[in-house]
Amino acid sequence: MERYREAATKLHESLSAADKRMDAAIENGDKADAQAALKDATASGEAFKALRSTLSPTDLFVAKYNIQVHGPHEVSFVLPRGVSRYEMILEAHALVAERDKRDLVYPPHLKEWGNEARFTASCESPERIQIDGHVQGGDEKTRTQQEKFLTTKGLEQAQLEDLAVAFVAHYVATGEPLFGWYKNNPWSFVVRAVGGALSFSSNGLRVYGFGAAFSYSDVAVASRVRPELKKLDSWSLGSWLPWFLDPAKRGWG
Repeated sequence: MERYREAATKLHESLSAADKRMDAAIENGDKADAQAALKDATASGEAFKALRSTLSPTDLFVAKYNIQVHGPHEVSFVLPRGVSRYEMILEAHALVAERDKRDLVYPPHLKEWGNEARFTASCESPERIQIDGHVQGGDEKTRTQQEKFLTTKGLEQAQLEDLAVAFVAHYVATGEPLFGWYKNNPWSFVVRAVGGALSFSSNGLRVYGFGAAFSYSDVAVASRVRPELKKLDSWSLGSWLPWFLDPAKRGWG
């Protein structure tokens, strides 16, 4: 995977150099140099296409969204500019359906999210999101108690839509639920976020409806982690790498 990221970076540098060279050649009327620049760019693209063909759909998804697993319940990813949370969830859902022969997201909820702006809004700039999907010490509390617990720890409760995307990112990368399995049962902990709660079972990821006063042992809470990171510029991994990974956009399909 690291080799692939390095190749993508080199391809971006190569294409940028070729663009500048071609512009200069055209301005100077040097047709031969313009053709040579185009040839170099094409060769770089073909080499990247060959490397891309060796990776699995899972590897490509992990690279496209720059997914990093920081622990059993913590994951980060980058939503590229112009991509919505719903688009990423749909892509993950289709990948898992093919790979694992199962629903990653409960179909009725997947359909509902397609009509909710918090899921369908596109990012205006690359956005890095890091989620702790099961904060230690936050189990078996009411919603009010969990909110107070997070506040005392200096933590920010995760939004439901961010928790959902973090879950699918983690599941594609690891094949395990971000929330953790509840004891030895075939279902996960139920995790509260701002706007609702999510759980995972044989039916897929779904919204779990229960009252704010519930405090069972399988009730957990999620937080948004905001590490000190430099600002993502317009050509960061979260912006240009997905462009290279999509053969339809590059014309190398």
